[in-house]
Amino acid sequence: MATINSATSADDAPLGSVILPKTDPLTIRYPDGRGWHLLATPCATTRKGWLWHEHDITGPVQLIASGLTEDECRTLSGMSAADAVLWCERRSAAMLHGNETFKRLT
Repeated sequence: MATINSATSADDAPLGSVILPKTDPLTIRYPDGRGWHLLATPCATTRKGWLWHEHDITGPVQLIASGLTEDECRTLSGMSAADAVLWCERRSAAMLHGNETFKRLT
């Protein structure tokens, strides 16, 4: 289920999550350990990402969503940062109400 709270560092972010670092763009942590930054506009390039252990994210991060599947991360990787945050908020609300329909529609 998606939650919003703080993690002490990017390394503490769970697999299958979206984080907001204080000094870096909104970031996806794929379930397989890759990472992907989301910018103000969607990126049309490859969405394979970079290896998480090679990140240079420093400082505390805000956990925006967790428990994301590979397909959900891939969906988010094609969005702008603002759209991804809205998507995560909708997912969180749906999951809070036990609405699995949201997961099937994305």
